[in-house]
Amino acid sequence: MSISSKEELQFLIHRSWEIEKKFESLSAWKSFVSMGSSHRLTVLTLARESYAHRLNLEKILKILGLEVPTNEIPEVSFDFVGMLPAEMLLKIVEYDEMARELYNHILNNTNSQVFLT
Repeated sequence: MSISSKEELQFLIHRSWEIEKKFESLSAWKSFVSMGSSHRLTVLTLARESYAHRLNLEKILKILGLEVPTNEIPEVSFDFVGMLPAEMLLKIVEYDEMARELYNHILNNTNSQVFLT
């Protein structure tokens, strides 16, 4: 499925931005607090990378002359209730993989004509 308009590209970048922002949310930090020290550094690293990704997405939007997100999809939080630390990490990795798949889709399917309009 080709991304053939700036509006579609903006929509997908906004969704990416939301994924990154959600990872920085309170629920992600709840997992940080409830994990043992051996896993906390991993969660902290992923949260910092997510923050950097969100800032990079904002820069990309600005460079492309697209609007930055002003509204978000309804709050979806990470649900770690009753999970062991290893299960929490697997869930976090799942969200990270979803973001990577979305970035790959944008990269591989954006029609270069989008930038000429």
